[in-house]
Amino acid sequence: MRKTVPFILLCVCAASVCAQTKSRTTITGCLTRSGDHYALTDKAGTTYQLAGHMANLDQHVGNTIAVTGTKNSPAPDSNSNPGTTANPGNPGSINTFEVRSVEHLASGCGANQ
Repeated sequence: MRKTVPFILLCVCAASVCAQTKSRTTITGCLTRSGDHYALTDKAGTTYQLAGHMANLDQHVGNTIAVTGTKNSPAPDSNSNPGTTANPGNPGSINTFEVRSVEHLASGCGANQ
């Protein structure tokens, strides 16, 4: 029993670290704001609703930024309208992205997102 508990703790910790590093990614795009909600639209036209570390996002609205964090599975959009979508590959869904860090890349949202 004494050897089993530390082994189990080691496995749980290792799995947690692997899950965190495996899912972290960076998305580049144009930042917009609607009320208290921020969204990032990438070059492909996919829009992500941002959550998490958002304290400094207001200064980047209307600019091209890179956010690093974790993509979450698309959630059903309770406010979706027929024919509109936040995710071209999955109509009626919202992509969410948990922000860990933000990097300003360019002023404005030109063609070179």
